[in-house]
Amino acid sequence: MMPRRFFKFASFGLWGIFKTTILVLSVLVLGACGRQVPRQDFVVAMESFAPNLDPRFPTDAYAAKVQGLIFNGLLKFDDNLMLVPDLADSYQMLSDRRMRFKLKKGVVFHNGKALTSADVVYTLKTLMDPKTKSQLYSTFNRIAELEAPDDQTVEIELNEPFVPFLTALTVGIIPADSDKKGGLVSEYPIGTGPFAFVEMRKDQWIRLRANPQYFGGAPEIASLKIQTIRDDTTRVLQMLHGEVDLVQNGIPLVMAAWLKGQQGLKMESNTGINYVYMGFNLKDPILQDPQVREAIALGIDRNALIAARLKGLARPASGLLSPDNGFYDGNVQVYPYDKEMAKHLLDQAGYPDPDGAGPKPRFTMSLKTSNKRDRVAMARAISRELNEIGIQVEVQPFEWGTFFRDIRTGNFQTFTSTWVGVTDPDMYYNAFDSDMVPPKGANRGYFSNAEIDDLLETARIEVDVQKRKKLYAKVQKILAQELPYVSLWYEDNVVFLQKDVQGYQLRPDASLIGLARTRKTLSPSPETIGMEGTH
Repeated sequence: MMPRRFFKFASFGLWGIFKTTILVLSVLVLGACGRQVPRQDFVVAMESFAPNLDPRFPTDAYAAKVQGLIFNGLLKFDDNLMLVPDLADSYQMLSDRRMRFKLKKGVVFHNGKALTSADVVYTLKTLMDPKTKSQLYSTFNRIAELEAPDDQTVEIELNEPFVPFLTALTVGIIPADSDKKGGLVSEYPIGTGPFAFVEMRKDQWIRLRANPQYFGGAPEIASLKIQTIRDDTTRVLQMLHGEVDLVQNGIPLVMAAWLKGQQGLKMESNTGINYVYMGFNLKDPILQDPQVREAIALGIDRNALIAARLKGLARPASGLLSPDNGFYDGNVQVYPYDKEMAKHLLDQAGYPDPDGAGPKPRFTMSLKTSNKRDRVAMARAISRELNEIGIQVEVQPFEWGTFFRDIRTGNFQTFTSTWVGVTDPDMYYNAFDSDMVPPKGANRGYFSNAEIDDLLETARIEVDVQKRKKLYAKVQKILAQELPYVSLWYEDNVVFLQKDVQGYQLRPDASLIGLARTRKTLSPSPETIGMEGTH
């Protein structure tokens, strides 16, 4: 059993090795590259490639970030995460089921075609069609009537009241002829957003250009390149050498304090809503036992991990919704670190320690994670902590695509992941209703609770805000007791930028839309930037 003081020393040692690797490689890279040739692109580095740019098919957070730069919906979330008009100039609730939208005038797509109500109707009709096979079908099939009285007006009537529907109308609108010319929206997307698609090289980069006709004002960034850089070390080196302008939530936090001290770079952060958790496969005979899940929750020292691995840039979590959300209820059961109680619960569950303080485990389980360096390090830190209560954890890191496929198909025992940008409490339905197991929804752990189902389905049609809050308060209490997830923390949003980058604004949902208001001043010499990274 590993003493806690050794864990702290080991964490420091890993960071020392990582830092030394960065410094050595930076010298080698700078020596090989010499003076950098000036580039035209503003480069944003992301850890994974956006797999689908068609807004009708929400796949993962990486795709959503890029789609948000290309497309607009009828509505959007503003910087305070409040729903406001986007392509709509205004909207009116005619009843609890019928709504009318007036479109902004003068909006044009990237191909020069004027936006009309026909484009909105076309987009929503494809989402109503089961043949489209969109994950949004279960929402848009609630439309009973969809009409366009004129070019600037859209009226929608639902077959029953459905409160989350307005949130769904943030989906990007595509031109009415998008699917009629044999082209794939995912490969050549056309929207109305601040940036227009130019080209991409699969699994490497996506290039966008500023939309001079954007109704929100043309961006100052003329050419934007979303570069996929999967390796943490390479991402840091390219920031140091001035080859990348901005990285958001893509630098291991264990090195944040060091990196922000490098001349030529700056770091900004604010509280975020990204929710990090450990998920369980509740078909697993061991994890079906709630006492085992509670023991695991008690066996993880969140505060120590936040301090050591995240450098304090996170807040302990109690559930899917962050305290910034109006539906958050913090009056739920929480699980402070209690190693002895965790051991006691495992004993009660029928998993006694076979050799006391000896090396033999009570049982062994696997923990899947993405292969990002910081995610793997965190998973191994969790593994060490659970080892102290007698659970042997085999950490299994995978490339993001493989990892996400395994999670969606139930090919896991436990995993760690992050829900990004959760704003509407209806996400509880997608993640925990028993009818939403994959491929239909995101109940990937096969959680089933009849009371939760009733509460979530009632909340979807309850138009009274206060009554809806009470329903979700009950949901949060039950889930905190049942533990289909172990809540870990809400990560702060952290962005690293070159010092000549100005005007970028972090948002709680980690959107990249701040790039539409970002500019660059005169850049310092790439050689100067790089050499500062070697000290």
